[in-house]
Amino acid sequence: MLLKLMAGLLAEHRELELCVAAPETICDELRALGTLDLLPVAVGQGPLSVAKWYEFALPAAAHHWSADVLFSLTNYLPLRRLGIPTLLLEQHAGHFSPVFDRLMCAPGVGRGERLTWPLRRRWVHRSVEAATVLTVQTAALADAIAASTRVARERIRVIPHGPGWVEQRADDVLPRARAPGPFRIGYVAKSGVQKNFITLFHAVKIMADRGLDVRLVLTLDPTEASAVATLKQAERIGIARLIENHGELSGGGIAAIYDSLDVFAFPSLCESFGMPMVEAMARGICVVIADTPENREIVLPAGKTFPPLDPEALAHVLSGLCGDEAERNKRARASLKRSRDFAWRDAARKTFAALTEAADGRRV
Repeated sequence: MLLKLMAGLLAEHRELELCVAAPETICDELRALGTLDLLPVAVGQGPLSVAKWYEFALPAAAHHWSADVLFSLTNYLPLRRLGIPTLLLEQHAGHFSPVFDRLMCAPGVGRGERLTWPLRRRWVHRSVEAATVLTVQTAALADAIAASTRVARERIRVIPHGPGWVEQRADDVLPRARAPGPFRIGYVAKSGVQKNFITLFHAVKIMADRGLDVRLVLTLDPTEASAVATLKQAERIGIARLIENHGELSGGGIAAIYDSLDVFAFPSLCESFGMPMVEAMARGICVVIADTPENREIVLPAGKTFPPLDPEALAHVLSGLCGDEAERNKRARASLKRSRDFAWRDAARKTFAALTEAADGRRV
């Protein structure tokens, strides 16, 4: 996302001087965008390392660069007062969600995460209240922030982002003939307490038990502990043989996964934006979503919904689509049409306007 947004900003505003502190892993790709002053960052995972970065290294870098505005895309701002205006992109809806709070107290969550979650939540709340300008990607998140902090709703700018790592399909590729073989249901997502894999797993089990030939296509990193735990849940439910896991992908690899699907399912309970929904629509795929405010905002009227924790209802929707190619193609066309509302150029233009307002010291 950082790469796409930076590319859009530089393409639209050549006069913009960007000084970027970013993980070392993406610095080569950032350099390819053009003239940037780059600071490779290797922040440790521990609380002390993170605090040291935000409270000392980041302010020092901003001072060194004589920055007009500090733009944070990482949900946090330094707790110490800075001498420059700030633009904050808040993209973790969990910090403002009672549902996510409950999920963070569930038995499967590590003790360290449970203990630090209230502190991180408080830090984020303080950051959104301190930001000169605050941006989010959905009106649903803006409403949630206004309801749980002292930030007035009119101060929050909603700037949807573009279609992730994929390119939008051309209109003339639809309708697509279904490939022979199992009905392919995809869920492109990392593991996380809010991702609600369990409901999707049970829905697939219901479909298989009723005689449908289905495959569930995932992109979970098999080296990550939480992803391994998620896959073990699928084993316990009895659908491991129905899962096709490709590991974490990006670029052309992820587009190929979307293009192999018959339906994209998104059961997540809490999202700031839900980029995979936009990616799937951009590839012209019928989308089925958990009925939450942010999911509805992104997908409707193109997609179909189901009650978030009801695997029987999800199985019913997916089974109906499995047997109705005309409906799938209708929804696929609607997906592609809806995806046109999400563009990186628009996101860059609106972000530049927010940067300008922040640099002027004016609040939204």
